[in-house]
Amino acid sequence: MTWRIWEGLAWLAVVAGIGLFAQTVAGALRPVLVVQSLGTVVAALVLVAAARSPSMRSGMIVTGLVACGLALAVLAVGPDMDGVRRWLRLGPVLVQPAALILPFVAWAWASERATWVGAALVAAFAILLAFQPDAGSATGLLGALVAVALVRRGGSRTEMAALAVCLVATAVAWARPDPLPAIDHVERVGVVALAALPVAGVLAALALAAVVAPFIRRLWSGAHGRAGQAALAGLFGGLVVAGVLGNFPAPVVGSGASLLIGWGLALGLSARAT
Repeated sequence: MTWRIWEGLAWLAVVAGIGLFAQTVAGALRPVLVVQSLGTVVAALVLVAAARSPSMRSGMIVTGLVACGLALAVLAVGPDMDGVRRWLRLGPVLVQPAALILPFVAWAWASERATWVGAALVAAFAILLAFQPDAGSATGLLGALVAVALVRRGGSRTEMAALAVCLVATAVAWARPDPLPAIDHVERVGVVALAALPVAGVLAALALAAVVAPFIRRLWSGAHGRAGQAALAGLFGGLVVAGVLGNFPAPVVGSGASLLIGWGLALGLSARAT
């Protein structure tokens, strides 16, 4: 394996390890910690596979179709939790498809100039996220699109139209009521850990910053694929901000294997770009 893959695995091990520590301090039960630990292993395997896979070409339309299909499946057959639908049930496990597909969407958007079809699919995906409602994922998607536009110093009318739709969809998602309560070891892990053991809270805050750090480091280093690095930084930056401002999971640091695996995928894509 190349040093870039080893670097990604190191980021994953450190941040996921701090997350497990913070979740334990915040009161997570053993089954939750076991699932999170298994998720870390899966994330590592996904990271290596993504880093070694062939470069994605002309993937925006396919990725957009998959993203919209998963979002529609969530709305159609996903479990209803007080009017909120964000997950699919796979046996005893709840999976959040948006957390797994968003890195692909961000990467594909940054890898090529959007056609009207690709832009329409991304806009439709944002609208479907608003219907769930999932303001956290919508904010992450918006962050990715904004970051790519900043790196490219603008964009085509097609890309700007998709960004505008995503902005409106994100605003709608935030405006919709979200009755789900915050869970100590998921959404409130940093605050609860800080109150129980200050060092755990400080480490959790640093780990949240580290979720975005690998992509920013490679972006600033002038690595090949700057738009891709920016997209991933914007995506996870948006997810972190959503977790701070609302009742949404703290990515990687809080319990939630889907976001953890999604981050592993993003680290693998980032390693492939450099």
